[in-house]
Parts: sequence; C-alpha cells; structure tokens
Amino acid sequence: MKHGKKLCSMMLCLFMAAPMALAEEPPGPPPPGLPELHPDRPPPPDEDYGGRGRGDRPDRDNGMRRLPPEMAQLEMLRGYIDVVGRLAQLAKDPSAAGVAAVIVANDALKKQGPAALIAFFTEILPDVKDPAIARAIRIQLADAYKNAGKPDQALKQLRILMTSQEMGADTAKKQE
Repeated sequence: MKHGKKLCSMMLCLFMAAPMALAEEPPGPPPPGLPELHPDRPPPPDEDYGGRGRGDRPDRDNGMRRLPPEMAQLEMLRGYIDVVGRLAQLAKDPSAAGVAAVIVANDALKKQGPAALIAFFTEILPDVKDPAIARAIRIQLADAYKNAGKPDQALKQLRILMTSQEMGADTAKKQE
C-alpha cells in the first residue's frame, strides 16, 4: 500500500506541475520544416511530397502533429493511468479476468505448439466453474485442434459452443 500512495502522490504532482510548466514557457516558433499554425486560419492543404503517402509528410508523424516533449510525457502518463484503470476494472470482474487469463495462457504456450495448448486447456477445463471462461477455453481449443490438423476435434469444440447455453464444468463433463 506504501507504493500505491507514493505513486498516487507522484501522479498528482505531475498533473498539477505539468500545466504550470507549460504555462511558464510561451510557445516558440515551430520546429524547422513545420508550418506555422494560426487559430484563425485552417491548416495548410496536403501537398505531394515526391510520391510519398500522407503519413510520410515531413511535418506529420503518422498523420498526427508531433507533440512538444512536455505534452508527450503528459500523454504517456495519461496512457499509463488508463491502462491501470482498465486493469483494475478487469480485476473486479472474475469472468473477464478469467477470459483474459485464457488469452495470456494461449499466448504463453503458443510457441510450444498446438499440442501444448491442447494439453493445458484440456487439463484445466473440467475445473472451470465460470461459463464464460469455459467458452473462452473451448474457442482456444478449437483453434489449437485446427492448427494441429485435427478438424474433427475442432468441430466438436465448436459444436459444444454452438449448442449449449450454460457451459460450466458439469455441462462440459457431460458433453465430452
């Protein structure tokens, strides 16, 4: 809990200090190569820069204006806070957290091949109580069976997904 309070106080300081730091420095001229923007005039029209696409314009970065370093740091912090908030929300919902765990397990085992995925998910499926997590496992199993060249077993998993309404451990055991 100590670290959480320290992190929150650091973020609060950054949120409060960033606008002040930005307010202290008056905006200077744009960096070389960037057109000067005026609020009363529209941005300059797109021009042809030697056959390069729109994202390759010298004054653009993937179609968006480059941000000053202070704003880029603030955007990074905002993104970090967004990720933390989404992860906290995910952790509050057991079904969503379980489905996320299925996806992470699939990613972790993918390099070992479909046989490892099949073995892991087949072993864990009877212990799963949440229908949403069981369905996520069956989707991964169907994909693993398909990649292993076992279309009949993949179709069996898909048939179970399509025909059953509730997919707890009891239902899964009956249908296997």
